[in-house]
Amino acid sequence: MNRAWRRKSSSGFVTEPGARPTPGFSRKGKGQKAKGNWQVKNRFMLIVFAFCSLPFAFCPLLFGFCLFSSAMKSYEKLLRDNKAWAAEQLKLNPNYFDGLAHLQTPEFLWIGCSDSRVPANEITGTQPGEIFVHRNVANLVINTDVNLLSVLDYAVNHLKVRHVIVCGHYGCGGIKAASTTTDFKPVLNMWLRSIKDVYRLHRKELDSIKNEEERYDRLVELNVVEQVTNLAKTSIVQRAWKNENRPHLHGWVYGLKDGIIKPVFEMNAGTPMDPIYEYTDL
Repeated sequence: MNRAWRRKSSSGFVTEPGARPTPGFSRKGKGQKAKGNWQVKNRFMLIVFAFCSLPFAFCPLLFGFCLFSSAMKSYEKLLRDNKAWAAEQLKLNPNYFDGLAHLQTPEFLWIGCSDSRVPANEITGTQPGEIFVHRNVANLVINTDVNLLSVLDYAVNHLKVRHVIVCGHYGCGGIKAASTTTDFKPVLNMWLRSIKDVYRLHRKELDSIKNEEERYDRLVELNVVEQVTNLAKTSIVQRAWKNENRPHLHGWVYGLKDGIIKPVFEMNAGTPMDPIYEYTDL
C-alpha cells in the first residue's frame, strides 16, 4: 500500500487520508482497558481480603472451642479425682462406704459461708458423716429463710445434733459488700440488708475503728454473734432446749491467713434471752 495515502491518527491506528476518526474511539478503547484492569485488581483484592479475614472469622469459634475444651477438662478432672479418692478410701477401709450409706449420725450442724475457701470438713479435720452442713453468703440466720430453717429443723429434731455452729471468716466478701452503699440489685440487696442491720446495731463501736480491715473483721465477729442469737430466737431451738437440753450454740470465726478458728460467742442450751423472743407454750 502506498505510504503517501496512510497516516497515523492520534490513537495510533492507521487511517486513510481525509478519514475522520470515530469520536471517542481511542478514549473508549483505553477506558475499556482501564476498566478491565480495575476489575481484575478489585477481584484480586477481594480474594486477598477474604483470605486474610478467615482467621478473624474463625477466632470466636476457636476461642469458644478452647473454653469449652478447658471447662470439660476441669470437669473431667473432678470426676477422675473422685474415683482416685474413692479407691483410696476403699484401700484404707473396705467397709468405708457401707457405713456412710446406712447411717448418718452427725453431732454438729455447721452454718457457714458459701466461700469456697472455708470447707467445713477440711478446716475441722472431720470425715464425711460427722458434720451436717448448710452454707450461704455470709453465714446468715434469717427467720424467713425456709432453706435454712428446714436444715435446722431436720438437724435438731431428726438427726438430734448436740451442737450448732455458726462459722464466719475474716475477709468475707459479703461483709465488705454490706458495708458499702453500692446497689447490688434486688436479690443481693435484700440478703445483705441483714448485715447492714448488724452494722446499725453496733455503729458506735464500728465507726470508732479507723482501720478499714480491722473494722471489717470486727463486723464479721459481730455478725456471727447476731446469727447465733437468731438461732436461739427460733421455736425449733427453744423446743429442743426445753425438752432435751440441747443443742448448744457456738459462734466461730475462721482465719484465712492462718487457718485457725476463733470462738467468739457461746450460748448453752437454756440460756436466757430477751423475753419478747421466748415462746412460753412450747
